[in-house]
Amino acid sequence: MKLKTIVYAAIIFVLAIGALIYSQLGSAQKTVSKVKLSYFENTDQFAEAIEARLQQEILNEKSFWFGVEPEKQNHLDLAVSLKKQIERQNGKFDFIFIDRELNLKPEQLAEILTAEQVLVRDEWPKLADRIESLNDKKYFLITAAIYSTSFLKDNPIHKVKYKIQKNIMTFSSGYFSADISDEQNGIFRCSTEDKEGLSAWGCAVVNKSRSVRKKLNFEKKSMAGLMDLTGEKDYMILVR
Repeated sequence: MKLKTIVYAAIIFVLAIGALIYSQLGSAQKTVSKVKLSYFENTDQFAEAIEARLQQEILNEKSFWFGVEPEKQNHLDLAVSLKKQIERQNGKFDFIFIDRELNLKPEQLAEILTAEQVLVRDEWPKLADRIESLNDKKYFLITAAIYSTSFLKDNPIHKVKYKIQKNIMTFSSGYFSADISDEQNGIFRCSTEDKEGLSAWGCAVVNKSRSVRKKLNFEKKSMAGLMDLTGEKDYMILVR
């Protein structure tokens, strides 16, 4: 009788653990590869690959947010390259917005001098009203990745989309780390002591990097990059 009780308890324990794991996997945000790990001569070539992969989706959109890691110039370069590539295929944007919080230098804004400065985090209600007033006009907004990613549920992009009741196509770029020590070079960390509530994004970037870094060819001197779908119209880009 005692043996049966122990076996029964063991079965219940195993089932409980299985249910917990299944629940965690079910609630975890899944990603779908759209641009597999590839090598590019420059950000223009990477942007061409992104636009070619999403040509039909982009054709039907008028609202674009591109999130970068602050202080990562190649992320900003890719944002500008993608803006140009979309314009090349679908016509000029009516408005360009730059998040003032990025603190970009004049030389960094040289190719987008007509951009309107906005505060995405602190003045998102005002930004939402501004976007809503554009009606069918096309715009491209550059901000921080933590404000554009679908992984952070209380960030500005979610608040803006809820307020205007419209979806927005977003691209959020993260640091593509080559090994464990290199992960420290990413601005947004994957940490259990997440006081700022940003770990969901940091962990998504780190986990994706870890899943593909064995395929990295370090003999190639060109840019390495990839892109995953992380939401209905949300994309995560890794670049190094």
